[in-house]
Amino acid sequence: MSSFFSTAMPIPVRQRSSRKRTSTVLSSYLLTSDSHMTMVAEQNTKKMVEQSKKKQKRTANSSDIPESRKQVRAKSTKSTKTKSKDSTKCHNCGVMFGAKEDNKLSDDWVKCQGCSNWYHESCAETVGIVEETQFTCKMCI
Repeated sequence: MSSFFSTAMPIPVRQRSSRKRTSTVLSSYLLTSDSHMTMVAEQNTKKMVEQSKKKQKRTANSSDIPESRKQVRAKSTKSTKTKSKDSTKCHNCGVMFGAKEDNKLSDDWVKCQGCSNWYHESCAETVGIVEETQFTCKMCI
């Protein structure tokens, strides 16, 4: 019976790869050598150049935004509170920022993270969720 199977279906033989594996050997070098120190210094200067380019791009992008619309951020928190002057109206009460009839003149203004509408801080507390770092109005929840 086994001869029938071996003639009908021969046993497969694994073919070996014809090319040989080459091992990559990393070269060792002295960490305090001059060549290594110059390589490390070059890498650090490349990183510094890339970081300065990123900062320049960020400042170039932020200069496109009018000063009255920039968000004032405290160092400890990323708040969207601002006290800048412009013609923005509170989306809740409709009073223009800095207007004489504004009875909430001392309030900070917050910007909704979803729809970018501006609110007095006291209006925002009644109209949405005010957290330490962001505000979201009821329409965006």
